[in-house]
Amino acid sequence: MCSVCTGCSISDERFAHSSANTRSLVNQEEKFKQQLAELNDQLTASDTERNKLLYQMEELQRDVIVKNSGVDRELDIHYA
Repeated sequence: MCSVCTGCSISDERFAHSSANTRSLVNQEEKFKQQLAELNDQLTASDTERNKLLYQMEELQRDVIVKNSGVDRELDIHYA
């Protein structure tokens, strides 16, 4: 007899524990899948933000180069 009830056998108790363990593992798997999906979403958002910032940096670098070349030309004209 099992320790929980008096009407079932030890094999019934093992089956009940096995079923409970299986449900627990399935629940854990679903939880992990959900966490993985959330992390993938965060990674995608981070990559998108990173790419956006890289593009902005490149634009700023181009602006600096253009402005510096304009200043250099003005200085060349002024002091030539």
